[in-house]
Amino acid sequence: VNDKVYRSNAIELFFGKEAAKTFSSSDFWTDPFHPDDVEKIKESLDKAIKNPDVQKWKFDYRIINQERGIVYVIDQGVIVRDAKGNAIRMVGAMADITEQKLFENENTFKANLLKRIGQAAVSTDLCGTINYWSKAAEDIYGWNAEEVIGKKMDLLIPNDLNALEVAEISQILENGKTWSGEFQVQKKDGNFFPVRVTNAPVYDDDNKLVGMIGISSDISKERENQELLKRYTQDLERSNEELEQFAYVASHDLQEPLRMISSFMEQLKRKYGNQLDEKAHQYIHFATDGAKRMRQIILDILEYSKVSSPIDLKEIVNVNQVVTEYKLLRKKLISEKSVRITFPDLPILHIHKVGITQILHALLDNAIKYSKQEGSPIIEINAVERQGDWLFSVKDNGIGIDAQYSEKIFLIFQRIHNPNISRGTGIGLSTAKKHVELMGGKIWVESRLGEGATFYFTIPKSS
Repeated sequence: VNDKVYRSNAIELFFGKEAAKTFSSSDFWTDPFHPDDVEKIKESLDKAIKNPDVQKWKFDYRIINQERGIVYVIDQGVIVRDAKGNAIRMVGAMADITEQKLFENENTFKANLLKRIGQAAVSTDLCGTINYWSKAAEDIYGWNAEEVIGKKMDLLIPNDLNALEVAEISQILENGKTWSGEFQVQKKDGNFFPVRVTNAPVYDDDNKLVGMIGISSDISKERENQELLKRYTQDLERSNEELEQFAYVASHDLQEPLRMISSFMEQLKRKYGNQLDEKAHQYIHFATDGAKRMRQIILDILEYSKVSSPIDLKEIVNVNQVVTEYKLLRKKLISEKSVRITFPDLPILHIHKVGITQILHALLDNAIKYSKQEGSPIIEINAVERQGDWLFSVKDNGIGIDAQYSEKIFLIFQRIHNPNISRGTGIGLSTAKKHVELMGGKIWVESRLGEGATFYFTIPKSS
């Protein structure tokens, strides 16, 4: 060994135009080997040279070429030894395998990607012979890759597609398009189950159709959940219908005895009033007033039971007109209590009229009902257009609400008990909340006791 390295002109293709052709072996490692590969090359080469039984050395590594970037090579040589087995010379050749390596890396990346997506990936040639079978396909269909490669897909994995449907799918793929659908397939244990499949054509480097690849997933659980949801929905609809029917029948059946109570109390007062003392008249008043309040509760329950998903068509609703109609409806009460309602420039919406009407009526009734004894009630209605919804507010100068009741007041039959205020049924705000939520909005209140209250509600533009 004379410590000299001789290389042909072709070495420039690997290390660049400045690569030396003849140099000392001590300068060998100054060439632009990839820094991550240098120690591996040294270790492999040293091991081969020191082992007298090794006649050939072979190793692939990377070179950093200034013109070409990273170059992948396979370096191999024949080790010439003396009679004692000592290495005295190495004659070798180097081949560029960059294109092959990049292709392998790409395929490895794709294979790893298919393994990780959690869906079965299966490819076949034009005859339907399986040539790729992912790990997820093994898990879903029960067959190992070794058992299916080279087998016909339609024979191995039967499905419930008929010949016409199969022909249509094949035609779509041959036209260069993808196909997606759901059908039943059979796994290795013989059981059928539903899958969702997307098939796509596969082409070679000459853009010639050579096969297809299918990505499929087991949708058994999804189907079960759909059926469960369907059953729950049907049960809920039936329950709601029964509840509405019960509320309707009960309200009508209950109103009849209440009318009898009120009627007989009035007759008792009219026929025997002059024979009764003040205490008796007070009892008659309590009984009559109680019957009236009970009737109002029944009517409110009936109204609340009717609140469900809107079945009326959406229409153009001028919210200003809704408030104006409320003022006409409550004209006597507004006049008696000197109520002032202001509503500057409310919007015109494409919405279910019944819903927005009952919301505003309930909030306005609540504001008047819980006004202060002194002074005139002032109610301000405003609406602000936001990016995805309308924000409405109904502000009053009434008695206000303690913070601890800010959520409770929206529950049915929940009232703020105050001996100085006439009792409500506790259903109005619940009805308003139900309508708002059916529209996809939210409702809440901001208030301090003694300082009035502001009710807010939103109506999504999509509603």
